[in-house]
Amino acid sequence: MTVRLLGPEPAGEDEAVRLRDLTDGWQIYQTFTVHAVGAGQLDLGLWIPYDCTLLALRYRCAIVGSGGTVAVELRRNGIDPADAIPGTSFAPAITPAWNAISIDLDEDDLVWPWMTAANTDPGAQVRMEAKVVRR
Repeated sequence: MTVRLLGPEPAGEDEAVRLRDLTDGWQIYQTFTVHAVGAGQLDLGLWIPYDCTLLALRYRCAIVGSGGTVAVELRRNGIDPADAIPGTSFAPAITPAWNAISIDLDEDDLVWPWMTAANTDPGAQVRMEAKVVRR
C-alpha cells in the first residue's frame, strides 16, 4: 500500500497522478434485518465514483445463522444472475478474513452485494467491506 500526504502539489505532478494508487476503504450495508436471498435493503446499489480496482473484499454479519449455507456475491450494473462479478462470492462471517481479488470497476458502475443463499435458520445483517485503489 502506498501512503502519500495530500498537501501542496509537487512540481510537475497533477491531481490525477497524486490520487492514483491511493487505497480507499468502502463499506455498505446490504441488509439491517434477517438474511434473505436478494438485495436486502440496498435497492439502488452502490455508485462507483471513479475508475478503480477492487483489491480485497469481505462480508461481515452480526449473526451467522445455521442450517444450510449463506453466500454473498457482487453484481454489477444489474441484479440478474448474469450480472454477477466472478470471484466475489464468499460466506459472510462475524470476523471475516480479507479475500484478495483484482477486479476493475468503472466510474458510474452500480454494484450490489447480493445474497445468493441464506441459512434455513437465518442470521442477521450483512455489510460489504472493500479495499480499492484508483486507476
